[in-house]
Amino acid sequence: MSMLAKSSLFVSVLALAAAACGDDSSSGGGGAGGEAQGGEAQGGESQGGGGEAQGGSGGEGGGSAGVATVRVAHLSPDAPAVDFCVIPQGGDPIGPVLEAVAGVPEGLAFPGATPYLELPAGMYDVRILLADATNCDTGAVPDVTGINFAADTTYTAAAIGMLTPEEGDEAFELALFEDDNTVEAGKVRVRFIHASPDTPPVDVGLNSGKAFVPVWTNVVYPMIGLVGGQAYVSVDPLTDAQLSARASGTTADALVLDGVTIPTDQVVTVFAIGNLDGDPEALRVLACLDLSDTCLELGN
Repeated sequence: MSMLAKSSLFVSVLALAAAACGDDSSSGGGGAGGEAQGGEAQGGESQGGGGEAQGGSGGEGGGSAGVATVRVAHLSPDAPAVDFCVIPQGGDPIGPVLEAVAGVPEGLAFPGATPYLELPAGMYDVRILLADATNCDTGAVPDVTGINFAADTTYTAAAIGMLTPEEGDEAFELALFEDDNTVEAGKVRVRFIHASPDTPPVDVGLNSGKAFVPVWTNVVYPMIGLVGGQAYVSVDPLTDAQLSARASGTTADALVLDGVTIPTDQVVTVFAIGNLDGDPEALRVLACLDLSDTCLELGN
């Protein structure tokens, strides 16, 4: 059974387990390792720690009523396949989520994303594990602490950067983005997130070469590209379109994608992933159809 086919079971079991842990005030908090990188992205600037997500306003802290919806994306080019545990504030670790809850022992490999899952809103720590972990005891990197998942809000928690960064590379962190999966009938909503750890600010748009028409300009790592201050662009469906990306302010295309088709009534997140120098992964795109839990690699 695929990860996607197990998503309903995944959602139900995780939410019930998290709710049970949140009700047990005598449970000790789980926190292996030291302070984590990443976690919060606020006002267009990636910051350390937990809190508000890039692209939205966040919400109140732990103990909030209601449900948040979260998916996890593996966008770190040199990181192995991973699993993860979530640790409710004042509760015990839940997981490994993919192994114990979803029955996916191979974990999540680069590049990919889990289906969206539901969990009670509140404050959490996240512990990233190697894919073969059978419990939550030992994290592969320091825990990401104090992430606030607000009620009635949808998020992507993305592992980005390089575990072993070289000069010019951005280091590993967990970035939190707020998602908006609503779409006007007959339209497509698209956003662009720069997640290539050695690539400078980029311009992304339609066509290539001298015919290039920019849509997102000067998007820096690890940010969402904004158009008129908005994280999403609403457009007509695309058929056999050409998309390209280039270093901001230059005329040489670093990546050209031909034959891009996006059908109507879709919400799409386009991640720039991999490495500009091709080591260890080629520069390319991961396009996620957010309403169908489907992600496709495009490019080199």
